[in-house]
Amino acid sequence: DIYSPKITGELELSDELKQFNINPSGSTFTREQLVRLLRFNRMSFADFGKHEEVLRAYQSFNAQATATIKQEADTRGNKVQNFSKSVDTNIPTEFILNIPIFKGQPKEKFRVEICIDVTDASARFWFESVELEERIQVRVDEIFTEQLNHCQQFVIVNK
Repeated sequence: DIYSPKITGELELSDELKQFNINPSGSTFTREQLVRLLRFNRMSFADFGKHEEVLRAYQSFNAQATATIKQEADTRGNKVQNFSKSVDTNIPTEFILNIPIFKGQPKEKFRVEICIDVTDASARFWFESVELEERIQVRVDEIFTEQLNHCQQFVIVNK
């Protein structure tokens, strides 16, 4: 019936989660951006002591990077190309957030890893969380199933 009402549903990631840019490819922070993000989001951490530890460590960031390059070639087509880089640092590599994943949903705790790439004279940071990806997949199904159960007296068409 073209005159019948249509109800659609959509889940959006929470604003608290979006600001951390967890898991998107190509999204990195400078040290200054990372420190600013951490400083103003203490309430997002499950443990305030861990927040203080992570913030202090990245405020006084120190890393030593060593690169080794080996290239060989001869006239017979034999080649060797090796590149090895190691980064030594004592900064924390993970923390636990306690924030809503979707708008309008309760807070959930999940582990976040801090990844680093050291280049010539700077470092870039980004966040990854396998636990968050798994929770998003599970929670989408749970939330939609729960909402559809409230509408059992209607005809439901899932697309």
